Amino acid sequence: MNLLLVKRSKLLGQQQVCSNSIKKYSVDAHVNNRSDFVYRWQIIEPTFKGIILENVNEVTINWQNTIDGNYTIKVTKSASCGSVSEEFKVTLSKNMKLDILPIYYYCPDFSSISIKAPNGFDSYKWIDEKGIVVSNDQILEAKSEGVYRLVTQLGDCVSEAVTKVVLVQFPSVIVNTTLDNSIVIVGSGGNTNVQYQLETLKGDVINSWQNSNTFFNVPEGKFIVKMKSINGECMKLLEVETKIIPNIISPNNDGINDFWDLNDYLKNYSDAVIEVYDRFGKQIKVITKTEHFKWDGKIGGKPLPTDTYWFVIKLADNQTKSGSLLIKNK
Repeated sequence: MNLLLVKRSKLLGQQQVCSNSIKKYSVDAHVNNRSDFVYRWQIIEPTFKGIILENVNEVTINWQNTIDGNYTIKVTKSASCGSVSEEFKVTLSKNMKLDILPIYYYCPDFSSISIKAPNGFDSYKWIDEKGIVVSNDQILEAKSEGVYRLVTQLGDCVSEAVTKVVLVQFPSVIVNTTLDNSIVIVGSGGNTNVQYQLETLKGDVINSWQNSNTFFNVPEGKFIVKMKSINGECMKLLEVETKIIPNIISPNNDGINDFWDLNDYLKNYSDAVIEVYDRFGKQIKVITKTEHFKWDGKIGGKPLPTDTYWFVIKLADNQTKSGSLLIKNK
Protein backbone atom coordinates (compact mmCIF):
# COMPACT_ATOMS: atom_id res chain seq x y z
CA MET A 1 0.00 0.00 0.00
CA ASN A 2 1.17 3.50 -0.85
CA LEU A 3 0.57 6.41 1.50
CA LEU A 4 -0.78 9.80 0.44
CA LEU A 5 -0.73 12.85 2.70
CA VAL A 6 -3.35 15.37 1.76
CA LYS A 7 -2.71 19.16 1.84
CA ARG A 8 0.20 20.89 3.56
CA SER A 9 1.99 17.56 3.72
CA LYS A 10 4.45 15.90 1.39
CA LEU A 11 2.78 13.54 -1.03
CA LEU A 12 4.24 10.06 -0.75
CA GLY A 13 3.88 6.96 -2.87
CA GLN A 14 5.51 4.68 -5.42
CA GLN A 15 6.25 6.89 -8.42
CA GLN A 16 6.83 3.93 -10.74
CA VAL A 17 4.12 1.36 -11.41
CA CYS A 18 4.45 -1.85 -13.36
CA SER A 19 2.11 -2.22 -16.34
CA ASN A 20 -1.06 -4.24 -15.63
CA SER A 21 -0.33 -4.29 -11.90
CA ILE A 22 -2.75 -3.63 -9.04
CA LYS A 23 -1.80 -0.97 -6.48
CA LYS A 24 -3.49 0.25 -3.34
CA TYR A 25 -3.18 3.81 -2.02
CA SER A 26 -4.46 5.51 1.11
CA VAL A 27 -4.37 8.88 2.83
CA ASP A 28 -2.58 9.30 6.14
CA ALA A 29 -5.05 8.67 8.95
CA HIS A 30 -2.97 10.76 11.38
CA VAL A 31 -3.76 13.98 9.53
CA ASN A 32 -7.05 12.94 7.91
CA ASN A 33 -8.91 11.24 10.73
CA ARG A 34 -12.28 13.00 10.94
CA SER A 35 -15.30 10.76 10.44
CA ASP A 36 -17.11 13.30 8.26
CA PHE A 37 -14.39 13.38 5.60
CA VAL A 38 -15.42 12.11 2.15
CA TYR A 39 -12.81 11.10 -0.44
CA ARG A 40 -13.00 10.91 -4.19
CA TRP A 41 -10.26 9.25 -6.24
CA GLN A 42 -9.55 9.93 -9.92
CA ILE A 43 -7.02 9.27 -12.66
CA ILE A 44 -6.97 12.50 -14.65
CA GLU A 45 -5.59 11.26 -17.97
CA PRO A 46 -8.19 9.89 -20.43
CA THR A 47 -5.81 7.12 -21.55
CA PHE A 48 -6.41 5.35 -18.23
CA LYS A 49 -8.52 2.28 -19.01
CA GLY A 50 -8.20 0.42 -15.74
CA ILE A 51 -10.50 0.08 -12.72
CA ILE A 52 -10.70 2.28 -9.61
CA LEU A 53 -12.18 0.71 -6.46
CA GLU A 54 -12.75 3.34 -3.77
CA ASN A 55 -13.07 2.48 -0.08
CA VAL A 56 -13.39 5.70 1.96
CA ASN A 57 -9.79 6.86 2.47
CA GLU A 58 -8.32 4.00 0.44
CA VAL A 59 -8.31 3.17 -3.23
CA THR A 60 -7.29 0.12 -5.23
CA ILE A 61 -6.22 0.85 -8.80
CA ASN A 62 -6.03 -1.89 -11.38
CA TRP A 63 -3.86 -0.60 -14.24
CA GLN A 64 -5.01 -3.26 -16.72
CA ASN A 65 -5.54 -2.28 -20.36
CA THR A 66 -3.75 1.05 -19.79
CA ILE A 67 -0.90 2.07 -22.06
CA ASP A 68 2.45 2.97 -20.55
CA GLY A 69 3.00 6.63 -19.74
CA ASN A 70 2.68 9.29 -17.05
CA TYR A 71 -0.49 9.48 -14.99
CA THR A 72 -1.91 11.67 -12.24
CA ILE A 73 -3.76 10.26 -9.23
CA LYS A 74 -6.04 12.92 -7.77
CA VAL A 75 -7.67 12.60 -4.36
CA THR A 76 -10.23 15.15 -3.16
CA LYS A 77 -11.13 15.41 0.52
CA SER A 78 -14.51 17.01 1.26
CA ALA A 79 -16.17 18.06 4.50
CA SER A 80 -18.78 20.59 5.67
CA CYS A 81 -16.17 23.34 5.59
CA GLY A 82 -15.20 22.70 1.95
CA SER A 83 -12.83 20.51 -0.01
CA VAL A 84 -9.12 20.20 -0.82
CA SER A 85 -7.34 18.15 -3.47
CA GLU A 86 -3.88 16.71 -3.93
CA GLU A 87 -2.26 15.11 -6.94
CA PHE A 88 0.34 12.39 -7.21
CA LYS A 89 2.34 11.63 -10.37
CA VAL A 90 3.12 8.05 -11.37
CA THR A 91 4.85 6.47 -14.34
CA LEU A 92 3.37 3.29 -15.76
CA SER A 93 5.99 1.17 -17.52
CA LYS A 94 7.09 -2.37 -18.22
CA ASN A 95 10.68 -1.22 -17.70
CA MET A 96 10.83 0.48 -14.33
CA LYS A 97 13.81 2.68 -13.61
CA LEU A 98 16.25 1.34 -11.04
CA ASP A 99 17.73 4.06 -8.88
CA ILE A 100 21.33 2.97 -8.29
CA LEU A 101 24.52 4.96 -8.74
CA PRO A 102 26.63 4.48 -11.89
CA ILE A 103 29.79 4.03 -9.78
CA TYR A 104 30.38 2.80 -6.24
CA TYR A 105 33.79 3.27 -4.60
CA TYR A 106 35.20 1.07 -1.87
CA CYS A 107 38.22 1.66 0.34
CA PRO A 108 41.54 -0.23 0.22
CA ASP A 109 41.16 -1.37 3.83
CA PHE A 110 37.63 -2.76 3.27
CA SER A 111 37.05 -6.30 2.03
CA SER A 112 33.80 -5.43 0.25
CA ILE A 113 31.14 -2.79 -0.35
CA SER A 114 27.38 -3.12 0.18
CA ILE A 115 25.12 -1.94 -2.66
CA LYS A 116 21.40 -1.86 -1.95
CA ALA A 117 18.88 -2.14 -4.76
CA PRO A 118 15.59 -0.19 -4.53
CA ASN A 119 12.73 -1.60 -2.45
CA GLY A 120 9.49 -2.98 -3.79
CA PHE A 121 10.48 -5.72 -6.24
CA ASP A 122 9.56 -9.39 -6.17
CA SER A 123 13.05 -10.65 -7.04
CA TYR A 124 16.61 -9.45 -7.48
CA LYS A 125 19.55 -10.78 -9.43
CA TRP A 126 23.12 -9.40 -9.51
CA ILE A 127 25.29 -10.56 -12.42
CA ASP A 128 29.02 -9.88 -12.79
CA GLU A 129 30.80 -8.99 -16.04
CA LYS A 130 31.49 -12.68 -16.70
CA GLY A 131 27.76 -13.39 -16.75
CA ILE A 132 27.82 -15.19 -13.40
CA VAL A 133 24.97 -14.61 -10.94
CA VAL A 134 26.74 -13.53 -7.75
CA SER A 135 23.70 -12.72 -5.61
CA ASN A 136 19.92 -13.08 -5.52
CA ASP A 137 19.53 -10.71 -2.60
CA GLN A 138 18.46 -7.08 -2.58
CA ILE A 139 21.88 -6.14 -1.17
CA LEU A 140 25.02 -7.03 -3.09
CA GLU A 141 28.25 -7.53 -1.16
CA ALA A 142 30.75 -6.74 -3.91
CA LYS A 143 34.19 -8.08 -3.04
CA SER A 144 36.04 -7.07 -6.17
CA GLU A 145 36.15 -4.34 -8.79
CA GLY A 146 34.14 -4.70 -11.96
CA VAL A 147 30.83 -4.08 -13.68
CA TYR A 148 27.67 -5.52 -12.14
CA ARG A 149 24.24 -5.80 -13.74
CA LEU A 150 21.12 -5.67 -11.57
CA VAL A 151 17.97 -7.41 -12.86
CA THR A 152 14.71 -7.01 -10.92
CA GLN A 153 11.23 -8.35 -11.45
CA LEU A 154 7.88 -7.03 -10.26
CA GLY A 155 4.94 -8.98 -11.61
CA ASP A 156 5.48 -9.10 -15.35
CA CYS A 157 7.92 -6.18 -15.35
CA VAL A 158 11.63 -6.87 -15.66
CA SER A 159 14.08 -3.98 -15.18
CA GLU A 160 17.84 -3.73 -15.52
CA ALA A 161 20.58 -1.33 -14.46
CA VAL A 162 24.38 -1.43 -14.59
CA THR A 163 26.84 -0.14 -12.03
CA LYS A 164 30.60 -0.22 -11.63
CA VAL A 165 32.58 -0.99 -8.47
CA VAL A 166 35.93 0.80 -8.26
CA LEU A 167 38.69 0.44 -5.66
CA VAL A 168 39.83 3.84 -4.41
CA GLN A 169 43.50 4.51 -5.18
CA PHE A 170 45.08 7.34 -3.24
CA PRO A 171 47.68 9.51 -4.99
CA SER A 172 51.31 8.69 -4.31
CA VAL A 173 52.53 11.49 -2.10
CA ILE A 174 55.70 13.22 -1.04
CA VAL A 175 55.46 15.39 2.06
CA ASN A 176 57.66 18.47 1.90
CA THR A 177 58.40 20.69 4.89
CA THR A 178 59.63 24.15 3.94
CA LEU A 179 61.99 26.37 5.87
CA ASP A 180 59.08 28.23 7.52
CA ASN A 181 57.68 24.84 8.63
CA SER A 182 54.85 24.78 6.15
CA ILE A 183 53.81 21.23 5.25
CA VAL A 184 53.11 20.63 1.56
CA ILE A 185 51.66 17.31 0.37
CA VAL A 186 52.60 16.72 -3.28
CA GLY A 187 50.48 13.98 -4.86
CA SER A 188 50.48 12.24 -8.22
CA GLY A 189 48.38 9.50 -9.75
CA GLY A 190 45.43 7.83 -8.01
CA ASN A 191 41.79 7.95 -9.05
CA THR A 192 40.36 10.38 -6.51
CA ASN A 193 40.74 13.93 -5.27
CA VAL A 194 41.51 14.22 -1.57
CA GLN A 195 41.06 16.52 1.40
CA TYR A 196 43.56 16.99 4.21
CA GLN A 197 43.42 17.41 7.98
CA LEU A 198 46.32 18.08 10.37
CA GLU A 199 46.26 16.49 13.81
CA THR A 200 48.52 15.90 16.78
CA LEU A 201 49.75 12.38 17.42
CA LYS A 202 46.96 12.13 20.04
CA GLY A 203 44.31 12.94 17.44
CA ASP A 204 43.61 16.57 18.39
CA VAL A 205 42.66 18.57 15.28
CA ILE A 206 44.97 21.47 14.43
CA ASN A 207 43.62 22.26 10.95
CA SER A 208 40.28 20.74 9.99
CA TRP A 209 39.44 19.31 6.57
CA GLN A 210 40.60 21.45 3.66
CA ASN A 211 41.08 21.11 -0.08
CA SER A 212 44.46 22.85 0.03
CA ASN A 213 47.49 20.57 0.22
CA THR A 214 49.46 23.04 2.39
CA PHE A 215 49.49 23.68 6.14
CA PHE A 216 51.27 26.93 6.96
CA ASN A 217 53.56 27.75 9.90
CA VAL A 218 53.28 24.44 11.68
CA PRO A 219 55.18 24.34 15.00
CA GLU A 220 58.17 22.05 15.36
CA GLY A 221 57.26 18.46 16.17
CA LYS A 222 55.59 15.29 14.90
CA PHE A 223 52.07 15.30 13.47
CA ILE A 224 49.49 13.22 11.61
CA VAL A 225 48.17 14.30 8.23
CA LYS A 226 44.88 12.59 7.42
CA MET A 227 43.90 12.19 3.78
CA LYS A 228 40.24 11.62 2.89
CA SER A 229 39.19 10.60 -0.60
CA ILE A 230 36.31 12.49 -2.20
CA ASN A 231 35.25 9.23 -3.83
CA GLY A 232 34.14 6.81 -1.14
CA GLU A 233 35.45 8.90 1.79
CA CYS A 234 38.33 6.52 2.47
CA MET A 235 41.10 7.46 4.92
CA LYS A 236 44.88 7.35 4.82
CA LEU A 237 47.27 8.53 7.55
CA LEU A 238 50.73 10.06 7.17
CA GLU A 239 53.10 10.77 10.04
CA VAL A 240 55.13 13.92 9.39
CA GLU A 241 57.79 15.80 11.30
CA THR A 242 58.71 19.46 11.15
CA LYS A 243 62.11 20.75 12.25
CA ILE A 244 63.67 24.17 12.39
CA ILE A 245 66.82 23.78 10.32
CA PRO A 246 69.69 26.29 10.43
CA ASN A 247 70.27 27.93 7.07
CA ILE A 248 73.56 29.80 7.21
CA ILE A 249 77.27 28.90 6.86
CA SER A 250 80.07 31.41 7.43
CA PRO A 251 83.21 29.25 7.10
CA ASN A 252 85.76 31.79 8.43
CA ASN A 253 87.03 29.70 11.37
CA ASP A 254 85.59 32.03 14.00
CA GLY A 255 83.76 29.14 15.66
CA ILE A 256 80.35 30.47 14.65
CA ASN A 257 78.43 28.75 11.84
CA ASP A 258 81.67 27.36 10.37
CA PHE A 259 79.79 24.17 9.48
CA TRP A 260 76.31 23.28 8.38
CA ASP A 261 75.74 20.46 10.85
CA LEU A 262 72.47 18.56 10.55
CA ASN A 263 73.56 15.40 12.32
CA ASP A 264 71.30 16.01 15.31
CA TYR A 265 68.35 16.79 13.07
CA LEU A 266 68.75 13.67 10.97
CA LYS A 267 69.94 11.16 13.56
CA ASN A 268 66.73 9.16 13.14
CA TYR A 269 66.99 9.21 9.33
CA SER A 270 70.18 7.33 8.53
CA ASP A 271 69.21 6.98 4.86
CA ALA A 272 68.58 10.68 4.39
CA VAL A 273 70.23 12.50 1.49
CA ILE A 274 70.88 16.26 1.38
CA GLU A 275 71.13 17.87 -2.03
CA VAL A 276 72.42 21.44 -2.44
CA TYR A 277 71.78 23.53 -5.56
CA ASP A 278 72.89 26.93 -6.77
CA ARG A 279 70.46 29.60 -7.87
CA PHE A 280 70.45 28.23 -11.41
CA GLY A 281 69.31 24.79 -10.29
CA LYS A 282 72.68 23.07 -10.71
CA GLN A 283 73.44 20.46 -8.09
CA ILE A 284 76.72 21.30 -6.36
CA LYS A 285 76.80 19.01 -3.34
CA VAL A 286 75.33 15.78 -1.97
CA ILE A 287 75.66 15.14 1.78
CA THR A 288 74.93 11.79 3.44
CA LYS A 289 75.47 9.96 6.71
CA THR A 290 79.03 9.14 5.52
CA GLU A 291 79.85 12.81 6.16
CA HIS A 292 77.75 12.81 9.35
CA PHE A 293 75.37 15.19 7.58
CA LYS A 294 77.96 17.92 7.98
CA TRP A 295 79.42 20.37 5.43
CA ASP A 296 81.81 23.31 5.55
CA GLY A 297 80.39 25.10 2.53
CA LYS A 298 83.43 24.29 0.37
CA ILE A 299 83.90 22.27 -2.82
CA GLY A 300 87.30 20.62 -3.25
CA GLY A 301 88.61 22.66 -0.32
CA LYS A 302 87.68 25.94 -1.99
CA PRO A 303 84.99 28.21 -0.58
CA LEU A 304 81.91 28.85 -2.66
CA PRO A 305 80.98 32.42 -3.55
CA THR A 306 78.82 34.22 -1.05
CA ASP A 307 75.27 33.61 -2.22
CA THR A 308 71.95 32.02 -1.38
CA TYR A 309 71.74 28.34 -2.26
CA TRP A 310 68.89 25.88 -2.05
CA PHE A 311 68.69 22.50 -0.36
CA VAL A 312 66.40 19.49 -0.44
CA ILE A 313 66.58 16.86 2.28
CA LYS A 314 65.15 13.54 1.09
CA LEU A 315 64.00 11.20 3.85
CA ALA A 316 63.36 7.50 3.49
CA ASP A 317 59.59 7.74 4.15
CA ASN A 318 58.67 9.88 1.13
CA GLN A 319 59.17 13.10 3.03
CA THR A 320 61.33 15.99 1.94
CA LYS A 321 62.44 19.19 3.61
CA SER A 322 63.51 22.15 1.54
CA GLY A 323 64.65 25.72 1.96
CA SER A 324 67.36 28.26 1.32
CA LEU A 325 70.95 28.19 2.61
CA LEU A 326 73.12 31.31 2.86
CA ILE A 327 76.84 30.75 2.42
CA LYS A 328 78.71 33.84 3.59
CA ASN A 329 82.45 34.14 2.94
CA LYS A 330 82.95 37.86 3.54
